[in-house]
Amino acid sequence: GCHKRAGEEWKELRSQGNKKTKKNEDNHLEELCGILEEIRSQVVSYAASSLMVPDLFELGNDAPLQLAKCLSTTSTDPTSSITFDVLGKNTSFYFSVCEELHSQDAESFATVIGDVVKHITDSLSKVASLLDEGSNEGVGGNGLFLASALRELCTNKKAAVSLAKTPSFLVPAANTPLAAERVQPPLPQVPPGASQQQMALIRMMQSMRDQASAPYLRRSGPAMEKDTVLGLVLRLGVPAEHPSMASSFSNPATRTRKDVSQITDGFRRQLELYQGKCNELVKALVVAGAESRQRVRSFL
Repeated sequence: GCHKRAGEEWKELRSQGNKKTKKNEDNHLEELCGILEEIRSQVVSYAASSLMVPDLFELGNDAPLQLAKCLSTTSTDPTSSITFDVLGKNTSFYFSVCEELHSQDAESFATVIGDVVKHITDSLSKVASLLDEGSNEGVGGNGLFLASALRELCTNKKAAVSLAKTPSFLVPAANTPLAAERVQPPLPQVPPGASQQQMALIRMMQSMRDQASAPYLRRSGPAMEKDTVLGLVLRLGVPAEHPSMASSFSNPATRTRKDVSQITDGFRRQLELYQGKCNELVKALVVAGAESRQRVRSFL
Protein backbone atom coordinates (compact mmCIF):
# COMPACT_ATOMS: atom_id res chain seq x y z
CA GLY A 1 0.00 0.00 0.00
CA CYS A 2 2.51 2.66 1.10
CA HIS A 3 4.96 1.83 -1.72
CA LYS A 4 2.20 2.02 -4.32
CA ARG A 5 0.71 5.25 -2.97
CA ALA A 6 4.12 6.91 -2.86
CA GLY A 7 4.66 5.87 -6.48
CA GLU A 8 1.32 7.29 -7.54
CA GLU A 9 2.07 10.58 -5.77
CA TRP A 10 5.52 10.68 -7.39
CA LYS A 11 3.95 10.14 -10.80
CA GLU A 12 1.41 12.89 -10.21
CA LEU A 13 4.09 15.36 -9.07
CA ARG A 14 6.23 14.56 -12.10
CA SER A 15 3.30 15.28 -14.39
CA GLN A 16 2.90 18.64 -12.67
CA GLY A 17 6.60 19.32 -13.09
CA ASN A 18 6.30 18.85 -16.84
CA LYS A 19 4.01 21.88 -16.96
CA LYS A 20 5.42 25.38 -16.98
CA THR A 21 6.16 26.32 -13.39
CA LYS A 22 8.20 28.96 -11.61
CA LYS A 23 11.71 28.07 -10.54
CA ASN A 24 10.91 27.99 -6.83
CA GLU A 25 7.88 25.78 -7.48
CA ASP A 26 10.04 23.45 -9.55
CA ASN A 27 12.54 23.16 -6.70
CA HIS A 28 9.70 22.39 -4.30
CA LEU A 29 8.41 19.60 -6.58
CA GLU A 30 11.89 18.11 -6.81
CA GLU A 31 12.15 18.10 -3.03
CA LEU A 32 8.77 16.37 -2.67
CA CYS A 33 9.70 13.79 -5.31
CA GLY A 34 12.91 13.08 -3.43
CA ILE A 35 10.95 12.49 -0.21
CA LEU A 36 8.60 10.08 -2.00
CA GLU A 37 11.51 8.18 -3.50
CA GLU A 38 13.03 7.84 -0.04
CA ILE A 39 9.70 6.55 1.32
CA ARG A 40 9.59 3.89 -1.38
CA SER A 41 13.19 2.93 -0.65
CA GLN A 42 12.63 2.68 3.12
CA VAL A 43 9.49 0.54 2.70
CA VAL A 44 11.38 -1.88 0.46
CA SER A 45 14.31 -2.00 2.89
CA TYR A 46 12.00 -2.72 5.85
CA ALA A 47 10.23 -5.53 3.96
CA ALA A 48 13.52 -7.08 2.86
CA SER A 49 14.89 -7.00 6.41
CA SER A 50 11.68 -8.59 7.74
CA LEU A 51 12.01 -11.43 5.24
CA MET A 52 15.70 -12.03 5.89
CA VAL A 53 15.52 -11.72 9.69
CA PRO A 54 11.87 -12.32 10.72
CA ASP A 55 12.67 -11.96 14.43
CA LEU A 56 13.98 -8.45 13.86
CA PHE A 57 10.46 -6.97 13.78
CA GLU A 58 7.41 -8.10 15.74
CA LEU A 59 5.16 -8.01 12.67
CA GLY A 60 7.64 -9.97 10.57
CA ASN A 61 7.67 -13.28 12.46
CA ASP A 62 5.70 -14.93 9.63
CA ALA A 63 6.93 -12.70 6.78
CA PRO A 64 7.25 -15.47 4.12
CA LEU A 65 3.65 -16.55 4.80
CA GLN A 66 2.50 -12.94 4.57
CA LEU A 67 4.25 -12.61 1.21
CA ALA A 68 2.67 -15.85 -0.03
CA LYS A 69 -0.79 -14.58 0.95
CA CYS A 70 -0.21 -11.27 -0.83
CA LEU A 71 0.84 -13.08 -4.00
CA SER A 72 -2.27 -15.30 -3.86
CA THR A 73 -4.63 -12.29 -3.90
CA THR A 74 -3.17 -10.67 -7.02
CA SER A 75 -5.82 -12.19 -9.30
CA THR A 76 -8.69 -10.53 -7.41
CA ASP A 77 -7.46 -6.93 -7.84
CA PRO A 78 -4.29 -6.72 -10.01
CA THR A 79 -3.99 -2.92 -9.83
CA SER A 80 -3.81 -3.01 -6.03
CA SER A 81 -1.49 -6.00 -5.82
CA ILE A 82 2.15 -6.00 -4.75
CA THR A 83 3.18 -7.01 -8.30
CA PHE A 84 1.53 -4.02 -9.99
CA ASP A 85 4.06 -1.78 -11.78
CA VAL A 86 2.98 1.75 -10.84
CA LEU A 87 5.86 3.53 -12.58
CA GLY A 88 6.45 1.20 -15.51
CA LYS A 89 8.05 -2.19 -15.99
CA ASN A 90 9.82 -3.71 -12.98
CA THR A 91 8.78 -0.99 -10.51
CA SER A 92 6.37 -3.02 -8.37
CA PHE A 93 6.84 -3.41 -4.63
CA TYR A 94 7.41 -7.15 -5.02
CA PHE A 95 10.01 -6.75 -7.75
CA SER A 96 11.84 -4.09 -5.74
CA VAL A 97 11.89 -6.28 -2.61
CA CYS A 98 13.28 -9.21 -4.61
CA GLU A 99 16.05 -7.06 -6.06
CA GLU A 100 16.89 -5.64 -2.65
CA LEU A 101 16.99 -9.08 -1.05
CA HIS A 102 19.12 -10.56 -3.79
CA SER A 103 21.58 -7.65 -3.72
CA GLN A 104 22.06 -8.02 0.05
CA ASP A 105 22.37 -11.80 0.27
CA ALA A 106 21.66 -14.18 -2.63
CA GLU A 107 21.51 -17.22 -0.33
CA SER A 108 18.98 -15.56 2.00
CA PHE A 109 16.94 -14.58 -1.05
CA ALA A 110 16.83 -18.20 -2.24
CA THR A 111 15.82 -19.32 1.27
CA VAL A 112 12.98 -16.78 1.41
CA ILE A 113 11.66 -17.81 -2.01
CA GLY A 114 11.88 -21.45 -0.96
CA ASP A 115 9.85 -20.70 2.19
CA VAL A 116 7.20 -18.82 0.18
CA VAL A 117 6.94 -21.68 -2.32
CA LYS A 118 6.61 -24.18 0.54
CA HIS A 119 3.68 -22.27 2.01
CA ILE A 120 1.92 -22.16 -1.36
CA THR A 121 2.50 -25.81 -2.24
CA ASP A 122 1.41 -26.94 1.23
CA SER A 123 -1.93 -25.25 0.59
CA LEU A 124 -2.07 -26.65 -2.95
CA SER A 125 -1.65 -30.18 -1.61
CA LYS A 126 -4.89 -29.74 0.34
CA VAL A 127 -6.85 -28.85 -2.81
CA ALA A 128 -8.19 -31.83 -4.78
CA SER A 129 -9.83 -29.99 -7.69
CA LEU A 130 -10.65 -26.56 -9.12
CA LEU A 131 -14.05 -26.81 -7.45
CA ASP A 132 -12.58 -26.85 -3.93
CA GLU A 133 -12.31 -23.68 -1.88
CA GLY A 134 -9.24 -24.93 -0.07
CA SER A 135 -8.27 -24.73 3.58
CA ASN A 136 -8.44 -21.60 5.73
CA GLU A 137 -5.07 -22.50 7.21
CA GLY A 138 -1.78 -21.32 5.74
CA VAL A 139 -2.05 -19.37 2.51
CA GLY A 140 -5.61 -20.53 1.90
CA GLY A 141 -7.64 -19.94 -1.24
CA ASN A 142 -8.63 -22.15 -4.15
CA GLY A 143 -6.48 -23.65 -6.90
CA LEU A 144 -6.68 -20.57 -9.11
CA PHE A 145 -5.49 -18.26 -6.33
CA LEU A 146 -2.60 -20.56 -5.45
CA ALA A 147 -1.50 -21.06 -9.08
CA SER A 148 -1.70 -17.28 -9.51
CA ALA A 149 0.55 -16.87 -6.48
CA LEU A 150 3.25 -19.00 -8.12
CA ARG A 151 2.80 -17.17 -11.41
CA GLU A 152 3.16 -13.77 -9.74
CA LEU A 153 6.18 -14.97 -7.78
CA CYS A 154 7.85 -15.55 -11.16
CA THR A 155 7.35 -11.93 -12.30
CA ASN A 156 10.86 -11.48 -10.93
CA LYS A 157 13.23 -13.69 -12.94
CA LYS A 158 15.60 -14.22 -10.03
CA ALA A 159 12.68 -15.52 -7.99
CA ALA A 160 11.61 -17.77 -10.88
CA VAL A 161 15.09 -19.29 -11.03
CA SER A 162 15.07 -19.82 -7.26
CA LEU A 163 11.68 -21.53 -7.50
CA ALA A 164 13.00 -23.89 -10.19
CA LYS A 165 16.01 -24.72 -8.00
CA THR A 166 13.94 -25.74 -4.95
CA PRO A 167 14.24 -29.46 -4.08
CA SER A 168 10.48 -29.94 -4.58
CA PHE A 169 10.62 -28.84 -8.21
CA LEU A 170 11.84 -32.25 -9.42
CA VAL A 171 11.61 -35.82 -8.19
CA PRO A 172 14.89 -37.30 -6.89
CA ALA A 173 17.50 -38.36 -9.45
CA ALA A 174 17.35 -41.96 -10.69
CA ASN A 175 19.32 -44.68 -8.91
CA THR A 176 19.66 -42.75 -5.67
CA PRO A 177 18.63 -43.87 -2.16
CA LEU A 178 16.07 -41.07 -1.98
CA ALA A 179 14.44 -42.18 -5.26
CA ALA A 180 13.96 -45.68 -3.80
CA GLU A 181 12.17 -44.46 -0.69
CA ARG A 182 8.47 -45.18 -0.35
CA VAL A 183 5.92 -42.62 0.77
CA GLN A 184 2.72 -43.58 2.60
CA PRO A 185 0.21 -40.77 2.04
CA PRO A 186 -2.12 -40.11 4.98
CA LEU A 187 -5.83 -40.71 4.53
CA PRO A 188 -7.95 -37.53 4.45
CA GLN A 189 -9.49 -36.80 7.84
CA VAL A 190 -12.73 -34.96 8.52
CA PRO A 191 -11.75 -31.69 10.25
CA PRO A 192 -13.79 -30.47 13.23
CA GLY A 193 -16.69 -28.27 12.19
CA ALA A 194 -16.57 -29.37 8.54
CA SER A 195 -19.55 -28.41 6.41
CA GLN A 196 -21.75 -30.98 4.70
CA GLN A 197 -20.08 -30.21 1.37
CA GLN A 198 -16.60 -30.64 2.85
CA MET A 199 -17.60 -33.94 4.46
CA ALA A 200 -19.03 -35.19 1.16
CA LEU A 201 -15.80 -34.23 -0.62
CA ILE A 202 -13.63 -36.01 1.96
CA ARG A 203 -15.78 -39.13 1.76
CA MET A 204 -15.44 -39.01 -2.02
CA MET A 205 -11.66 -38.75 -1.72
CA GLN A 206 -11.58 -41.64 0.76
CA SER A 207 -13.59 -43.86 -1.58
CA MET A 208 -11.66 -43.04 -4.75
CA ARG A 209 -9.32 -45.47 -6.51
CA ASP A 210 -7.09 -47.59 -4.27
CA GLN A 211 -3.86 -46.09 -5.58
CA ALA A 212 -4.79 -42.73 -4.07
CA SER A 213 -3.70 -43.98 -0.66
CA ALA A 214 -1.23 -46.63 -1.83
CA PRO A 215 2.47 -46.19 -1.04
CA TYR A 216 4.55 -44.81 -3.89
CA LEU A 217 8.23 -44.27 -4.68
CA ARG A 218 9.65 -40.79 -4.38
CA ARG A 219 10.64 -41.08 -8.04
CA SER A 220 7.40 -42.12 -9.71
CA GLY A 221 4.31 -40.79 -11.46
CA PRO A 222 2.36 -40.29 -8.22
CA ALA A 223 5.36 -38.48 -6.72
CA MET A 224 5.48 -36.05 -9.65
CA GLU A 225 1.81 -35.26 -9.12
CA LYS A 226 1.81 -35.01 -5.34
CA ASP A 227 5.29 -33.82 -4.38
CA THR A 228 6.53 -31.45 -7.11
CA VAL A 229 5.61 -27.81 -7.63
CA LEU A 230 4.36 -28.12 -11.21
CA GLY A 231 2.75 -31.48 -10.51
CA LEU A 232 0.61 -30.00 -7.74
CA VAL A 233 -0.48 -27.22 -10.10
CA LEU A 234 -1.07 -29.21 -13.29
CA ARG A 235 -3.01 -32.06 -11.64
CA LEU A 236 -6.05 -29.93 -10.81
CA GLY A 237 -9.17 -30.17 -12.93
CA VAL A 238 -12.96 -30.45 -12.80
CA PRO A 239 -13.73 -34.09 -11.87
CA ALA A 240 -17.14 -35.43 -12.83
CA GLU A 241 -17.52 -37.14 -9.46
CA HIS A 242 -17.16 -33.92 -7.46
CA PRO A 243 -20.24 -33.07 -5.30
CA SER A 244 -20.50 -29.64 -6.96
CA MET A 245 -20.85 -31.30 -10.35
CA ALA A 246 -23.61 -33.57 -9.09
CA SER A 247 -25.53 -30.69 -7.51
CA SER A 248 -25.12 -28.49 -10.59
CA PHE A 249 -26.71 -31.12 -12.82
CA SER A 250 -29.31 -32.40 -10.35
CA ASN A 251 -32.91 -32.89 -11.49
CA PRO A 252 -32.00 -33.06 -15.19
CA ALA A 253 -35.62 -33.68 -16.21
CA THR A 254 -36.58 -30.20 -15.00
CA ARG A 255 -33.72 -28.39 -16.76
CA THR A 256 -33.78 -26.94 -20.24
CA ARG A 257 -31.00 -27.42 -22.76
CA LYS A 258 -30.06 -23.76 -22.27
CA ASP A 259 -29.62 -24.27 -18.51
CA VAL A 260 -27.35 -27.25 -19.04
CA SER A 261 -25.32 -25.37 -21.68
CA GLN A 262 -24.82 -22.39 -19.39
CA ILE A 263 -23.63 -24.61 -16.52
CA THR A 264 -21.28 -26.51 -18.83
CA ASP A 265 -19.89 -23.28 -20.30
CA GLY A 266 -19.26 -21.99 -16.78
CA PHE A 267 -17.16 -25.03 -15.89
CA ARG A 268 -15.30 -24.77 -19.19
CA ARG A 269 -14.47 -21.09 -18.62
CA GLN A 270 -13.19 -21.92 -15.15
CA LEU A 271 -10.98 -24.64 -16.58
CA GLU A 272 -9.74 -22.43 -19.43
CA LEU A 273 -8.87 -19.64 -17.00
CA TYR A 274 -6.86 -22.03 -14.88
CA GLN A 275 -5.13 -23.57 -17.89
CA GLY A 276 -4.14 -20.08 -19.01
CA LYS A 277 -2.62 -19.37 -15.60
CA CYS A 278 -0.68 -22.67 -15.77
CA ASN A 279 0.64 -21.78 -19.22
CA GLU A 280 1.78 -18.38 -17.94
CA LEU A 281 3.59 -20.02 -15.02
CA VAL A 282 5.46 -22.48 -17.24
CA LYS A 283 6.34 -19.72 -19.72
CA ALA A 284 7.67 -17.48 -16.93
CA LEU A 285 9.92 -20.29 -15.74
CA VAL A 286 11.16 -21.02 -19.27
CA VAL A 287 12.06 -17.42 -20.11
CA ALA A 288 13.61 -16.69 -16.69
CA GLY A 289 16.95 -18.19 -17.69
CA ALA A 290 18.84 -21.21 -18.96
CA GLU A 291 18.95 -22.92 -15.57
CA SER A 292 15.21 -22.71 -14.87
CA ARG A 293 14.47 -23.64 -18.49
CA GLN A 294 16.51 -26.82 -18.14
CA ARG A 295 14.73 -27.70 -14.90
CA VAL A 296 11.36 -27.34 -16.64
CA ARG A 297 12.58 -29.61 -19.45
CA SER A 298 13.70 -32.17 -16.88
CA PHE A 299 10.26 -32.12 -15.28
CA LEU A 300 8.50 -32.54 -18.61
